Amino acid sequence: EAQGSLSISSCESFLETRGLTIEGSDSLIFIGDADALDRRTVERLIGRAKKLRFVVLISSLGTRRSDMFPFSMQNAFSGVLDKKRLVELGVEELSKTLGFSYTTIRVGKVNDGAGEGVKMLAGDEMTEDITSKSAAEVALQSLLLQPAALNYSFSVISEKGSASSQADWDDQFLKLDGPELWREALGSVSVDAARDWIKKAWSKKWVKPGSGLTTPVDLVETANGVQLVFRKTSTNFMSFKEEKAREKARELGELNEEDKPKDVGDMEGGVEVVVESKPYPRIRAMRCNMAEETVVKESSEQLMMSSLTKDVQNWIKSQ
Repeated sequence: EAQGSLSISSCESFLETRGLTIEGSDSLIFIGDADALDRRTVERLIGRAKKLRFVVLISSLGTRRSDMFPFSMQNAFSGVLDKKRLVELGVEELSKTLGFSYTTIRVGKVNDGAGEGVKMLAGDEMTEDITSKSAAEVALQSLLLQPAALNYSFSVISEKGSASSQADWDDQFLKLDGPELWREALGSVSVDAARDWIKKAWSKKWVKPGSGLTTPVDLVETANGVQLVFRKTSTNFMSFKEEKAREKARELGELNEEDKPKDVGDMEGGVEVVVESKPYPRIRAMRCNMAEETVVKESSEQLMMSSLTKDVQNWIKSQ
């Protein structure tokens, strides 16, 4: 049960001297290091916490990219990233059976010279380092202040910039809503003009013949922009990327071959584009109309996002 230079049993003894026990805890934070935490030990400790409501797991960047460079090099000899992924899966599975919430935070190498700014993205993204201060702060934010982090996994890195205020942290965690796919500052361009352009010009091309989308969409206007909602299809086509992801999931024990695809009803996914005046004038895009079993329409989503990025930049220049 030794983890790094400090055993879990010694940590428990230290807590007990202060009248604290795992059995009486409603929240647990598991922090790994270069070596993987032991899945069985983590699961055993979670099982002992009878009042448990929340688990925060500090994991590593690359746990879902262990076959991709540079993480494949890190994973090659010891399989450390695959082991860390198994710990992530263990926490997620227990959260469903025992009823607690969880947050998985993926970080890179700890480097206190990495900068005071932070950047977050949903899932397993980025490769950069993080300061110990930022790693501790994001854990506390997830535990105490950010409902968006509940039952979610995300990546966080440090970058050059000033230390994050609470408003900055709130804006970073906003990226988990959807999740967010993209954002662009408008500068001095009118928010009303941008919103009008998104609604009346840019969005209209996706519901016309020849849009290039492999999955057609319906256009829904919202107060701050539009939703491009994918229509229900009957195809069971699986892309090469999806096949590779399924193969990887099978290798990691994430895939139950007996599971049948679940009907997600009308929740086929989509892309929502909003124009906001606060905290600064900007356009954001995020996924919408998503259920747990919704399959991401990668080809159509990427086409819309590539177009949006280029079209917004060109429109801003024309104003």
